[in-house]
Amino acid sequence: MKVLLISRRVNLAQSAPKCNLNLAIALSKIGCEVHILTSHIGSKELKTLKTYGVSIHIVHPNCASKQIAPILYTYFARRLKRDMTFILGNGYTLYDDITWVHFPRLALIKKIQELHLHVPYRLKIEASIEKQIFKTSKILWAPSKLVARGLTSLYDVQHRKVICLHHGVDIDYYKPLPRAQREEYRRKLGFDSKFVLLFVGSDPVLKGLYILLNEMSNMNNLKDVILLIAGLSSNQELLSRVNKLGLIHNVRILGFLDTESLKLYYQLSDGFIIPSLYDAFQLAALEAMACGAIPIVSRYAGVSEIVRHGVNGFILDPCRLGCISYVLEEITSLSSIKLQAFRNNALSTAKQCSWFNVAKMLLSKLSISGLFKEILC
Repeated sequence: MKVLLISRRVNLAQSAPKCNLNLAIALSKIGCEVHILTSHIGSKELKTLKTYGVSIHIVHPNCASKQIAPILYTYFARRLKRDMTFILGNGYTLYDDITWVHFPRLALIKKIQELHLHVPYRLKIEASIEKQIFKTSKILWAPSKLVARGLTSLYDVQHRKVICLHHGVDIDYYKPLPRAQREEYRRKLGFDSKFVLLFVGSDPVLKGLYILLNEMSNMNNLKDVILLIAGLSSNQELLSRVNKLGLIHNVRILGFLDTESLKLYYQLSDGFIIPSLYDAFQLAALEAMACGAIPIVSRYAGVSEIVRHGVNGFILDPCRLGCISYVLEEITSLSSIKLQAFRNNALSTAKQCSWFNVAKMLLSKLSISGLFKEILC
């Protein structure tokens, strides 16, 4: 079986490019002949893919803009199509056999409008283009039921055209630290007697950071809680909020982290929290689970579909006043034995979501549902 993945970027720093990299490796492990059409790929990623026998087809970077890609990338993909079993695109090429829907813009626009916020004109244009692309694709891959519902209700897509399959995680890379090493790191960073929460995100409004800070300020047992913020710089607005809410001793702003540093903070944290107002999935939460952190996720995030409240993590409603502080009070009052049970359950769930399993399930869904026949028509 020959598969062509279309990904303008292939790297470990961004969610969709990382997903494509790991899926390519997993498909090659199964025995597929994998090709990638891309414009931006690092030397490390290129070396890794070649190790697994993945063929790389480079397109000039000028062809990779969101405005031009639907035309030029589609052209290059169609030239390679005759030698492929199927083409898997990522939402910027026309006539894909399968389009992997990472970031449905109409769903985001709907949420922004519900919050009475300004919808950027650029986002409206991208949504319009995206809707046409989805119409030309034979199959749409939704990474969550949340996205699947949005595709049928907002994009007028028929149910039979949608397959739902959660993202995966590289369980060989994302894994817990040995206990002694973890305790030593935490001691050096001043975490040894604290409950450490990690937030990762670049949009403090849509990712729910400001709501989280407000809720934390209402907690009773706050002195032993530390919130680490990654993905945001230490800007004046954020610092002002932290100071105004009296959280200066509870919040540490880490700024932008590379992949290795972020993994370390996954491993050192007790809980991972992003109270998003909308997230198609939330790959960072799954990576944190694989490192042993307890997920505390929003009901408006696709990743909540793999979290069982009170078993392997917690699900909250960021739009309900007091919900976040109530859940955090509950978690921080748990014994170390119960916290370890949550960590173990989260880790077990993450292992079931390996990219190898995702690749096998993708091919199985296509085969069992008869979608292979539709692709080959």
